Amino acid sequence: MKKINKKIVIAIVVVIVVILLIVSLVLFNKKKNTGVRHYKDYIISDKVVEVPGTYLRRTDTLSSKHCLEDICVTDFIIHYKGNTGRIDYKITNNSKKNKSGYLKFVFANKKKIIVSYNLKRGKTLDKTIQYSNLDLSNILDYELKKLSKSEMSNIKNK
Repeated sequence: MKKINKKIVIAIVVVIVVILLIVSLVLFNKKKNTGVRHYKDYIISDKVVEVPGTYLRRTDTLSSKHCLEDICVTDFIIHYKGNTGRIDYKITNNSKKNKSGYLKFVFANKKKIIVSYNLKRGKTLDKTIQYSNLDLSNILDYELKKLSKSEMSNIKNK
């Protein structure tokens, strides 16, 4: 009787050790979510990495609230390197209705950037604009404006 009990105990111990090894291998080999996704030949990351030599233009005036009717823009930050870069900003719909359309950011040097938006009522979104062939290195402020009829027709014709 004792020999059978020893064999059963040894078998149970071996099964438990094997199960623990399998569980530990699965846990240690499981990839952590690093915010990096692969798509074909591209690596897509949630982390923004600045190109060396990129400058930031962040002022109280740029970051302050700029509104056109019920659509407001805040936290406007310009990242630039030469004539290329990006603008990060928050856009809010202060209306009681869903809103969509276009805005024009007009800068002191008469340059402009046109963006589209689609916002549910009362919602705020973080947005990014990428630009090139535009010098925004000395910008201190901007205006929000509606698009002209010709600008709207150009968009609708494309």
